[in-house]
Order: sequence, then C-alpha cells, then structure tokens
Amino acid sequence: LDEESIEEIKKWAKNGGDTGNSMLSPSHNQLQKKVRLEASESSKRRGVWTYDSTPDPKTMRKVEQEVHAVKVKGQRTTNARIKAVCDPRNFFTFAIMCLAFLTGLDSKLILNWDATTFGISKDHTDELIYIKDEDFDNDVPVTAEASGDTCLFIKLYHYHNAFGTIAPPVYVVADNNLEEDDFDYFEIRGLSRHGGDGNGLGYLCFTKTRAANDLFYRFFNNHVVLPFIAKIRADNDMTTVRKRGRISKNIHKLYMRFFLLLICLG
Repeated sequence: LDEESIEEIKKWAKNGGDTGNSMLSPSHNQLQKKVRLEASESSKRRGVWTYDSTPDPKTMRKVEQEVHAVKVKGQRTTNARIKAVCDPRNFFTFAIMCLAFLTGLDSKLILNWDATTFGISKDHTDELIYIKDEDFDNDVPVTAEASGDTCLFIKLYHYHNAFGTIAPPVYVVADNNLEEDDFDYFEIRGLSRHGGDGNGLGYLCFTKTRAANDLFYRFFNNHVVLPFIAKIRADNDMTTVRKRGRISKNIHKLYMRFFLLLICLG
C-alpha cells in the first residue's frame, strides 16, 4: 500500500467504513475487503501488476499497524437505536423531564425501571475495528449496525432508586417454541450480586418473545415492583402518604428555555 491508500483506509474507517456514518465502526472483514481494493489502487498508481487477491493474516496485521487499527468486540444495535442516540434532542428532552420532576425529591423516591436486551448472533464472530489516534474518543462505544440475524435474546429488567437500592434482577429468555401465553420462571439464589454477599436473589423467566406477555408483567409487578416499593417505604419510615409539591417556578422557566432550544435545533 502506498501512502495515499494508507490515508484513504484511515479516513474510510473513521467515517464508519461503507456506511459513511462516523458514529459506526467497520468490521474486520470489511477492512480486509477495503485493503484488497486499496492494494489494487496502489498498484495502478505505481504502474505495475494489479494486486487483486484476499490479503493473508500476516499482511492484515502489517496494515493494521500502519493505519493504527485496533480490533475489538464492539456492540451491535439497530439503525433506529443508532439514530436515536445521535440525536441531541433526545438528551435535552430527557434532561427537561428529570429537572422538572426530580429536583428537590428525596433520592429514595427517584425510581428507574428499565430493560436492556442482550442479543447473540453470528455478527459477533466478526470483530470491529477503530483507528486509535489523537481524535479517538474512549467514551464512545465501538458500534456497528446489526444484521438482524439473531439467534438468542436475553432481556434484563432492572429496577432501582437513585439512592442505590436495587431490586432483584429479572432475566427474560425468548423461546420461539413457546406459545404466546406461556410463561415460566425460576427463583435463583446467586443470580444477583446485590446485597454484598454474592448470593442475591434473581429471577430467570421464559416467554415466547422478549416483549413477554401479560402473565410476565403480573409476575414482575407482584414479585418485584410492589415488594421493592414497600421495602423502601418501610426501611425509610415512609409509611404515611405524603403529598407531592408543585413544580417550582424556576423549573418552569428552565423547562421553557430548553423547549426554545429544542425548537432552534429543529
């Protein structure tokens, strides 16, 4: 590879490879194809025989050193999620919500109920690459778009408060062999590290899809959400009902400023 091809590969990788999206990273297989193409272009510029074969591992290691490419097991996600995390409007609207509703609220009463899906697919057999130089941001996860050819979904439902109290984790495994209304669960000690002794309680559940079903959400509310809230109230002497105060005028002003900023962002 001549110097022009080296710089082209760096630029290509920083811009997300063939996607042209700088928030994404190309796979190692895609890098191999790019090296093959650039080797051919370098040969043409030199006026010699055109190189047109798949680079061997030794050649790839040499090229990776020249372009400062690093191979990692990055995350794979959907195109919709990629667009969402790149849009600053999502950050500002979430900030508005938090400031408007949570300012001045006891941290024990600030609850977060969320779910994260782990997908296993053949995509993960191909490592992603990034160019490690002075422009690289270590805080940005190495990401690529998933092909959608997923073999297994495991969804983690986690529930906690801002004070640090954590409910038992609930793992949902999607099994396409089940019927829509099928639901089964197992209560397992040691599935959670919460509590400090490494023998925390967790639940392993099975439904047809990762969206679960009515029986699962009844179970989740009755076995996790309601007991968790009751424990927080009991542990912190919150057994009496307290009225929620109005959102302050300062928060209203802050909300309007952010709203105007969102309009400016389009």
